[in-house]
Amino acid sequence: QPQPQPQPESPPEPQPEGHPQPQPELQPQPEAQPQPDQPEPQPDPEPHFAEHSDPDPEAPPATETAGWQLLAGGLLDAAGEPALEGSLTAAPGMGARLERAGQQLLLEPGSQLVLAAAGELRFEAGRMQLTNPAAAPQRIQTELGEVEGAFAGALAVEPGRLLLSVLDGEAAVAGQPVLRGQLAAFDGRELALLGQAEPAGFAIDAVEVEALALAEARALRFLRESALPSGGWSGAWGVAFPSGLHALVLRALWACGVRTGDPLFDRGLRRLREAVPQRVVEAALVLELYASMYAPPEREAAAAARAFRRSPASDRKLARQALELLAVHAIAGGWSYPGRGVADSHNRSTALLGLEAAARLGLRLPEELAELGLQSERAAQRSDGAWSYLPGEGARGSSTAGALLALVRWQPQDAAQRAACGWLLKHAEAADHPGYSGHWLYTWRWRLSEVSREAFCFDPWRADVLRSLLQDQLPDGRFESPLTATGAEREDSLVSTAYALLMLASDGIAARALDDEAPAGARLQSGTLFLRYAPPAGVRTVAVAGSFNGWQPQLLADPDRDGIFELELEVGEACAYKLVLNGQHWLLDPWNPRAEDDGRGNLNSVLD
Repeated sequence: QPQPQPQPESPPEPQPEGHPQPQPELQPQPEAQPQPDQPEPQPDPEPHFAEHSDPDPEAPPATETAGWQLLAGGLLDAAGEPALEGSLTAAPGMGARLERAGQQLLLEPGSQLVLAAAGELRFEAGRMQLTNPAAAPQRIQTELGEVEGAFAGALAVEPGRLLLSVLDGEAAVAGQPVLRGQLAAFDGRELALLGQAEPAGFAIDAVEVEALALAEARALRFLRESALPSGGWSGAWGVAFPSGLHALVLRALWACGVRTGDPLFDRGLRRLREAVPQRVVEAALVLELYASMYAPPEREAAAAARAFRRSPASDRKLARQALELLAVHAIAGGWSYPGRGVADSHNRSTALLGLEAAARLGLRLPEELAELGLQSERAAQRSDGAWSYLPGEGARGSSTAGALLALVRWQPQDAAQRAACGWLLKHAEAADHPGYSGHWLYTWRWRLSEVSREAFCFDPWRADVLRSLLQDQLPDGRFESPLTATGAEREDSLVSTAYALLMLASDGIAARALDDEAPAGARLQSGTLFLRYAPPAGVRTVAVAGSFNGWQPQLLADPDRDGIFELELEVGEACAYKLVLNGQHWLLDPWNPRAEDDGRGNLNSVLD
C-alpha cells in the first residue's frame, strides 16, 4: 500500500479543443496460481480417465452427494491435493474407480474426470461454473463456508469473499438460501444479494470462434496497413493524445502476439519513446503497456521488477516520466484534463489503474498518491452504487466499470464494490453504453469485459460482446461503432479496433494468418459466381444467399468429402451475398475484402 506524501500542485495547461474522453485499456489482476509444492502424479497402468461404458460395481449410487473443496488457490481433491485448470464431468456410478485407484485429481485444460453425481464443473484458479441437468445434490466446501444444494450456476472463491450465481435450482451458503436467479456475495458472516443471476456466457460455438479468429487477423492487417512509414499511428484521437494512441495500439498488438523484433512493433515503440506523455490518460496508457510487456499476470512480482530493470533505458525513463506526470497532475478529488480544475471519473480511474501498473513494474509510487485517489473514488460513488462522469451528472456505465476495476485492483472486496456490481448487473448491456448512448461503445465494452473477469464470477455479457464484433467489423478490418456519435465524441476507429483486439486476445481467440492461397473464396467471371469455401471443424453445411436467389440460402456441395464446399451460379454482372453456416450463422465472406451497405443497415459482401 502506498506511503503518505504531500500531493503536488497541478501546473496550469491550456484547455484542449473539445474533450474526447477515451477510456483506458485495462490489465487483468493476477489470478490465483496453483500451489508450488504440488506432488507429481503417481504412475498408473490403468487409463487416466474411466470409460462411461464400464461402471465400477463398488461405486456409490447416483444420488450420493459429490464433495469438492474449493480454495483460493484452485480446486483440491478429497486428499487435499491441488487440481489444476480443467473440466470435471460427473456421471452416475463412475467416480469410485479413480478414487479407489489412488489417482490424484490432477487435470490439464480440456481433460475430464468422472465423479459420482451428475453435472459438469468448469473451473479456473478459484472460479468455476457448474451445470447440473440431473439436479443432483452438490456440496462444495470453501474457506468461507459450505455451499450446498441441487443447483447449477457459477461460483468464485477469492480471499475474503465468495460470489455465487444460481441459474437453476436452489443453493445455500453457510445455511443461508440463494434462490434460482439470484447473485449473492458472502464474506464469511453476512450474505448479500447483489442482483439477478445471468448465464456464464459460454455460448460461442466453433463456427463463431473461427469467424472471430478471422476477424482478429483482418484487424491486425488493418493496424499494419494504417501504420505511418516512420512508425506509430495517427488518428483523430491521436491529435490530442499522440503517445496514448501509440501505447494503446502497441498494447493491442502485444496481446495478439506481435513482439519486439517485428518491424511494425519496433517502429511503433521507437515513435512512442519520442512522444513524451502530456496528459493523465497518456501516462496511464504508457504504464499499462509496459506492465503488459514486463509484468503480465502470470509473472511473480519480483521477477516482473527484475525484467523491467533489464529493459532498455529509454523504456524505464519513459515509465518514470509517466509516473511523475500522474503525481504532478493530481488535484483535489483525483485527476482531470489540463485546465479544467474539476476531477472526473475517467481520469481518476485511469490514473489509479496506471499507478497499479507502475507498482507491478516495481516503480516506487509517490507517497499517499494512490490512497488519496482511492479516497476520492469512494467519495464520488452515487447512492445507487454507480459513478457519474462529473459530480452531479447521471450514472454512466464506463465510469462505474472503471471505478469498480480500480477499487478491485487496489482493495479487498467491500460494500462499495458490491453496490457497483449490483448496478452493472441491472443496467449493463453490450449493445449500447448506459448513461452515454451512442458514445465510446468499444471503450465501454472493454471496461465491462475486464471488470467482469475481475469483479464477477462470470461474464454474462461475453457472448453478446463477441457476437457484436462480427457485426461491426468493416471490410478493411477496422472495428467501428454502429451508433450515431459524431464529431469530437465519435470513437476513433484505431481506438475501437485496439479495444476489439484486446477483447479477442483476453478471451483466448487466436488470430489466424490470412492465406491468399487457401482453398476458399469467391470470384465472378462472365456472369457466373464460383464459390469455394473450407469451413472450420464443426460446420455441417455451407450455403450462399444473395441478390441472385432472393436471399434464400442455397447449399454448396462437398461431393468428395474433402472439406471444401463448392458451387457455381449464374448471377449476372454483379451480386451481393453472404455465407450461411449450419443454416443459422450469416457471415460476410472472410476471403472477400469488399462489402457494401444495402441502404437498410445490412453489410453484404459484393462482387462485380
